[in-house]
Amino acid sequence: MRENALTPRAPSNRVRALLESAVPRILERAGTRGLLTLAVVGSAARGEETWSGEKLVGDIDLAAVVRWPDPWTRHRFERAANGFHDAMGLGCFPLYSLRRYRTLEFYEAKKTAWVVWGQPDVFDRVRVAQAQDIPKWEGLRLLLNRAVDCLRARAELIPGWYAAVKAYLALGEADLIFADRYVPSYRARGDITEVSGVVLGSAALFERFHWATRVKLGEEPPPDQFTSREHERWLIEGIASLTSRYLGQSVTVPGGLELLSRRIGHPEHRGLYIAQHIRHPRQCAPVLRRDPAFVVWGRALAILSGEKPTTARELAALISDFGRVLQPLPR
Repeated sequence: MRENALTPRAPSNRVRALLESAVPRILERAGTRGLLTLAVVGSAARGEETWSGEKLVGDIDLAAVVRWPDPWTRHRFERAANGFHDAMGLGCFPLYSLRRYRTLEFYEAKKTAWVVWGQPDVFDRVRVAQAQDIPKWEGLRLLLNRAVDCLRARAELIPGWYAAVKAYLALGEADLIFADRYVPSYRARGDITEVSGVVLGSAALFERFHWATRVKLGEEPPPDQFTSREHERWLIEGIASLTSRYLGQSVTVPGGLELLSRRIGHPEHRGLYIAQHIRHPRQCAPVLRRDPAFVVWGRALAILSGEKPTTARELAALISDFGRVLQPLPR
């Protein structure tokens, strides 16, 4: 492993330039009442965001930690971030959630978040201190969310090659989570996998994971033309493999999602979903017995596997629905 591969890095100069104009205006729009910390999180916090020439392809993720969990506060900050940059998004969550939920995002924030306003030590509250503390469910949740990214590419909301990069990276990341070896750095994860030469037991997937890592870090240009959907097949196979490992029994993807929804689903999510879709009873019916997130993930995987044909309108509705459902989080 290269020296200092695990050392947290800072945002790149290009990201800092975007933040210098955006952050003061976000704070001006939303105000600071109830706000404890505003921070850059994810790949942009450590200088590993993705560019294609001068165009930012990846995301700049901002996290607003607020004192109160009321919806009005959350919407206030999320609306304030709209319109600054297509790839800039803001997630808002209450302070108590840092201690309550053991998520991959909180672990990365604890290790690499770049605070731009407020309390600098707020992420010290996160109780995921090391890779062994990350619940294995987080590896599966990551892969399931990447299935929706593949649908975004089909809907031409993101480039196809970028969906492939995210899918291959997620497969390697999920493998490391299950092996208790996850680290919050693309470069460091690439170094770790070089020791074994496989990802999920596959040398072929290892090669694709490292191609994705090189593209993500700007060490190899993205392809000019990209029409392959091979990454979708790898993603479905990876979900089946890790779901079987998680459950301790061999399962298909639909059967595994059914079993997972019984173990992990949150009943309160169903009530919130039904309240949002009360005028569309047929849309509410599937969530009466399954967590809404599992319903959306199941539909996405059925489309990717070719089991369920879909129209452009249905695809757009599913992607929109995904943005509104709450995901089951480990405590």
